[in-house]
Amino acid sequence: MIDLATDSRDRDEKAPADAGYVESIREDTRRLVELDTRYGGDDLVHLAVRATKAADEQLAAGTRTRTLESDLQAAVGEMAQVSAWIAYDADQQPLARRLTNEALLHSRMAGDRRLELFELAQLAMQSIHLQRPGEALRIADEVIDNARTGPRVAAVFHLRRARALAQLGDLPGALDEHDRADAILRAGDSSSHDPDWTWCVDEAELAWH
Repeated sequence: MIDLATDSRDRDEKAPADAGYVESIREDTRRLVELDTRYGGDDLVHLAVRATKAADEQLAAGTRTRTLESDLQAAVGEMAQVSAWIAYDADQQPLARRLTNEALLHSRMAGDRRLELFELAQLAMQSIHLQRPGEALRIADEVIDNARTGPRVAAVFHLRRARALAQLGDLPGALDEHDRADAILRAGDSSSHDPDWTWCVDEAELAWH
């Protein structure tokens, strides 16, 4: 069971910001994922926000070595990203958007580009859900145009472009983007720039889109 204090003084006493504390954040994040998978986001979103707030307050409370700071920023970024997904799952869209932007800030400060790409993919997905196709296109373009973007990541964002273009009424353009993603996946291309989370992009995902 996740044991989280909302009072930052209690959190300081229970878990100093050391390597063990970082691992405790990661463990709480894993538990949130398990609970969301089992029960959905509706009853979990309050706990997820509480967890993220407690971790963020601890992060802001002091200074630490550069390595520990980076690890802590990355852990809080991952927790905020998971909390954003839970809020999205619970259809609390403004909250999900705020949490995703918070996650992006922490991941960028940690230099965690792989998680940042996941967060951008999630933000673009939500933009499409909220009928904001122009925003989704800008996010996708920024990622696709980056030379350090791996092919499978590019496939994800070609799909985001396809959905955005479809919302804008450009059906030929949307199908072209879908076909680009399909070609990448059929070629089986991957690189060191492709993060682990791209495993979920497969033929079934393409068919759903």
